[in-house]
Amino acid sequence: MASATTMSADELEVLNLIGRNLNEDIVNIIMETIWWAGYGVLFCFAVYILISRWTKSSGSFIMLAATVLLFTSSTVLWALDVYVMITRYKIRLIDNPGWGLEDRYALSQDTVYPIGVPMEALFMLNMLIGDGVVLWRASVLWPRKRLVLLVPSVFLTGSFVFAVVDIVCLMNEGYGTKSAIPEGSRACTWAEPIAWAMSLCTNLISTSLIAWKAWKHRQFIKKNFALRPKRTQTEKVLMLLVESGFLYCAFWILQVIDFIDISRDDRTFFLYGVVSTMGDQISGLYPTGIIVLVALQQTVQKATTYHGESMSTATHKGTTLEFAPTSAISESHNTTSATATADARTSGTLPVTFQSIGEVEEGSLDRKKGADVGSDVRARS
Repeated sequence: MASATTMSADELEVLNLIGRNLNEDIVNIIMETIWWAGYGVLFCFAVYILISRWTKSSGSFIMLAATVLLFTSSTVLWALDVYVMITRYKIRLIDNPGWGLEDRYALSQDTVYPIGVPMEALFMLNMLIGDGVVLWRASVLWPRKRLVLLVPSVFLTGSFVFAVVDIVCLMNEGYGTKSAIPEGSRACTWAEPIAWAMSLCTNLISTSLIAWKAWKHRQFIKKNFALRPKRTQTEKVLMLLVESGFLYCAFWILQVIDFIDISRDDRTFFLYGVVSTMGDQISGLYPTGIIVLVALQQTVQKATTYHGESMSTATHKGTTLEFAPTSAISESHNTTSATATADARTSGTLPVTFQSIGEVEEGSLDRKKGADVGSDVRARS
């Protein structure tokens, strides 16, 4: 009868640590897989929307390219997380059977550390593209006040610079004792936290600019439309952008846990794993959601319809609104693009897009000569 093998106290402690790590990693992978699957559904829908509404313009190409790049990056991150987990426990439990558990555990950590560099690069790529998408939306709503966008643009540029420094430091110095911070000089140890902070500022400021424009637009509608109609489709899209933007900022604040000194042996590392794996997917999912909302909004451009030269009407959910003559409205739109004005006169439709909202809210309708715009807009039952 074979005698039972007695394990030392150190080996029992390592075995307990491996079991706890395995439990945490399985939960993290399951949660990330759920997020990735949901992201995959959104990605397919985004590609369908973009292709079905394809126009021969650089904007269409850039949105499609960004959508594909974001999902590809997030997919590779998910695959690498799965690979790291499989490799780690293969080394700990299967390979090198003659080694002690403590030695196998140390080897597994050393083996997977180099994979952290490309994973960090992909995460930073998603972060920067996402920040760029949010800033792009804000710029459309502020077409004639570029100075307003100077601050978030500076933060985005700074985030890019420090992200590059972070990757270079990881390649040359490797990881330090903290969760995701490279070793080396202060520039290296502070590069990723600064890049993260600047990304957060970019999102907060850009989302606040969108929120301000959405509020101003709603006030404009209430002031100039007697019946104060319910929110239009464009307004709903704006509110979704604002709400999702602030939720994303709240989640981004949680990423601060990446910069806390947490050992893999610490039980609180489980929270770090959950937030990190979610971040790998949400960093791509959020900007993809913005692109989908924009693509859908571009198809809703019939909120205002002109009929004839003397009087026009538009129906909004059972409410008929009567507008001033086309000539008067056109005069008040002294900052509206010539293309939009031409479309309104030829096709009878004035698109209510993000760009037109930005132009109107910057005062184009408020500078009407001779009378207030509100006096020219009357409700008819």
